[in-house]
Amino acid sequence: AALSAFEADLSFRDALGANFSDYYATSRRWELKAFQQTVTDWERSRYERGV
Repeated sequence: AALSAFEADLSFRDALGANFSDYYATSRRWELKAFQQTVTDWERSRYERGV
């Protein structure tokens, strides 16, 4: 939600420049995807017991 708002807000893009804005959005999307795919220790311990 916040990243989509950042991308939609042209005042940020104007202030920061297109190159930086594109780089920032791309890198944050990559980081978000990596975070969402990470299995935490809590998840591992909770769900390994059932297997």
